[in-house]
Amino acid sequence: MTCALPLSPKASPRPNEPDVHIRFVYAGTSGDVVFDRSACQSAALGLLEGWRHSHCPRLSIVVVHDGRTDFPRVNCELLWASP
Repeated sequence: MTCALPLSPKASPRPNEPDVHIRFVYAGTSGDVVFDRSACQSAALGLLEGWRHSHCPRLSIVVVHDGRTDFPRVNCELLWASP
């Protein structure tokens, strides 16, 4: 499956779902690097489930419950939202 982006960067592939705030934290040798992204709820769950089955101890992913969703959207969001 390819990751086509027919939607605008701010549009959700599932507008009926709530968006969530996802934080990626990379533990680098010079300190942590933090990336904040938004995603629809099903994409966030798919991403977290996929991450559980991979292994990169220097990168952690968490859902932040602060109500903010004004970040750039997760890359290939529709792919993560698909079963």
